[in-house]
Amino acid sequence: MSEVSVIIPLYGEHVGTFRLPVTVGAWLDQRVPVTVVIATAGALPLGDDVTARAGVRVVVAPPTETAPGLLRNIGAAQVSTPWVYLADADVAPLGTDFLARALDVAGDGAFVQPAMLRMTKAPPEHPVSRWRLVEDPDRFSYVTADPAGTLRRLPGERIVWEDGAPMVYPPPGQGHPDDAREVDLRPMFHWGSVLLRRARFDELGGYCTAYRGWGCEDDDFLVKLTGTTPVRHGWREAPSLRLVHFEHPRPYGGEPLRANRDRLTERKRAGVAAMVEADRAALLSRR
Repeated sequence: MSEVSVIIPLYGEHVGTFRLPVTVGAWLDQRVPVTVVIATAGALPLGDDVTARAGVRVVVAPPTETAPGLLRNIGAAQVSTPWVYLADADVAPLGTDFLARALDVAGDGAFVQPAMLRMTKAPPEHPVSRWRLVEDPDRFSYVTADPAGTLRRLPGERIVWEDGAPMVYPPPGQGHPDDAREVDLRPMFHWGSVLLRRARFDELGGYCTAYRGWGCEDDDFLVKLTGTTPVRHGWREAPSLRLVHFEHPRPYGGEPLRANRDRLTERKRAGVAAMVEADRAALLSRR
């Protein structure tokens, strides 16, 4: 019986669709029994190499549900495991003991924002369980991989600290010219990664359903979580636990992101208790 359900949202033509075989395989190879739940906005062509694997469930939501938080709510509503891990399609755990160790760190609270390596180009064909680092990654984030699954640092990145957290400017040729500064500066951890008890997810009302597209739904959820629950930040308290992110161009900016930022500011002004109360009511109304 699974102990953890890994919830992966997916909509549109996200490049994460093409990394799902690698990502799903890495979660299923964990020593902790895992169910991978892929919540999609509409029926997406995921492929038999994903959907036919034991331990994978696909939950098809209406095609209008194009927001990660909405899809994670829908996916979480379908599971009964003691724990849920809120993830993304383009992020995979490095090492088969990742979840077991994360559960130990979480204890009676939650485990959030583990350290993350950023992989350029396509991942090697070997399963993630066979990938190996040849350098101590405490002081770098961007990596390349050879066909054998050996990961090496990509030189040229610049690490800074902002608001007490480690951030990185990409190496030459890896940034996106049209990105604003606050987007080009990347965290050295997975911003929205959260491991928490399934019951706690419901108590918080899941994700706010008012966000659309990319941006701020993770910040919103973390405000509620850190305001009510003992939280352990992986990058700080368990830095040897790492994820791998498969880098890709991202459609940041535009009206949806600006609207999401305004909404987040407004909700934070109302306070954590009001945020939770509103989201619990919205979550119950949708079930």
